[in-house]
Amino acid sequence: MTTESQPTPGLNNPQQAVNLLIQGVQVAQQRGAFHLEEAGALRDAVNLLTGTTQGPNVFAVEPEAPNADEPTAQQENTTSKKKSAKS
Repeated sequence: MTTESQPTPGLNNPQQAVNLLIQGVQVAQQRGAFHLEEAGALRDAVNLLTGTTQGPNVFAVEPEAPNADEPTAQQENTTSKKKSAKS
């Protein structure tokens, strides 16, 4: 049993196909689909195809906002310095 796939509407040339693949890779990375090494290799491939080597990293993960109940590394460092100064 064979099924024929229908062409994607608006996909008319190889450049559009490459752009669609790049977008798919970016979405998959945002969903956490790749390990660190894989993400690096894919980032390099995307940069090569798009001609970019600088600017925002399409694979960058947004840092989480710090939890208000947990001290930041800077706060912990300041606290330990104060304790050392008292001794």
